[in-house]
Amino acid sequence: MKLERWTNLLQSGELTVEDYEWLLVSQKDLLILNALHQAGVSKLRIRSFKE
Repeated sequence: MKLERWTNLLQSGELTVEDYEWLLVSQKDLLILNALHQAGVSKLRIRSFKE
């Protein structure tokens, strides 16, 4: 699991807190986009959300 790996990298000092936070936010954004896609939102509308 990505979260577990990222947490281990943070604990070992291989990731900064800022990098860890960025990874979490980006993962959250991907989950939102995937949920919208599964709900039937068109790719054009999803692209507008990204921008």
